[in-house]
Amino acid sequence: MRGMTMARIDMNNLRTANAAARWWVARSATFSYLSGEDVTHGEVVLTHVVIIGLLLVCGLAEWIGG
Repeated sequence: MRGMTMARIDMNNLRTANAAARWWVARSATFSYLSGEDVTHGEVVLTHVVIIGLLLVCGLAEWIGG
């Protein structure tokens, strides 16, 4: 019985990982429309992370210099 449960859990994890991987490389319709170029969800997420990091660095610099 335990082997059946583990196999089911492994299949669910595999499906979730495959879905996430497919989503990561899929075209983002909104940002593709806004930019006029083909943009993937992964590129959108990475861009947002970089912008948030830049804002945090600017805020930290302001706080230190302030």
